[in-house]
Amino acid sequence: MGAGEKWVGIPNDLDAETRQAIPNLIAAAGPHTGHSLARQEYSFIVIELLVHQWLLGEGPVTTKWLMENAGCSYPTVAEVLRQFQHCLVRHSDRRVELRSFPQEEWARLVAMSEKARGTLRYADRSGQPRSAESLLRRLQRLDCKDIAVGGVWGAKHFYPQLDILGSPRLDISFRLVSRICG
Repeated sequence: MGAGEKWVGIPNDLDAETRQAIPNLIAAAGPHTGHSLARQEYSFIVIELLVHQWLLGEGPVTTKWLMENAGCSYPTVAEVLRQFQHCLVRHSDRRVELRSFPQEEWARLVAMSEKARGTLRYADRSGQPRSAESLLRRLQRLDCKDIAVGGVWGAKHFYPQLDILGSPRLDISFRLVSRICG
């Protein structure tokens, strides 16, 4: 990087020697090899919200509610509603709800769920993996409101009487967009 360029995320009060070393450190690190999350599949999120409302018997919702909770625009929500109009009940106040959800749509939803959710899988290759329990304890100490635990640990949270011993993995979900929960 040339002199005088602005750095994003670097403190402004760095000494001159550190500022000069940054381009060399970046070059030595090589190209970025990390994972980036896939683009959000907003149509999937809109359908997820409609199914969630339907399964819980929460009743109809507005297009605005879908837009806000899915984090997408009106045209995106309108297109999903158009595609699923045969499954919807449209109320006189313009709210909508699912009437039914066809089996072939369930199959499609399940098939695309991993791609739509931006699933990343990690494994410790050092030969000394941490247990799922220790990772869960560390996660709890973070006290982050945008992380949810699923799988065996999530089930045990809601149903402590479950008689399941151990869990080979820790399933977590990050809420990137404010959706169903406040």
